Amino acid sequence: MQAISTGHDHNNDFVVYWQDFFFMYGRYGSFDNIYNDLQPSGARVFEFTDGQPGFRTWIRLADGRKEQEFYLYPGMGSLAQPR
Repeated sequence: MQAISTGHDHNNDFVVYWQDFFFMYGRYGSFDNIYNDLQPSGARVFEFTDGQPGFRTWIRLADGRKEQEFYLYPGMGSLAQPR
């Protein structure tokens, strides 16, 4: 399993599967300012389970909602493939 996750971008928070890698941006996690187009703020969460391949990730928004919940695992082929 190969994945790269990086900090935040004020306009993007995505997961993409490309050439057998997962590339992920976190969510902007601070207060509103003139550089932030994502509302509300939040954080990307990762969940790893011992003995299971892959991991889960989602964005937890400041208001408690979840966005972009994915189970990512080796060889899945695309983000649209069901678990």
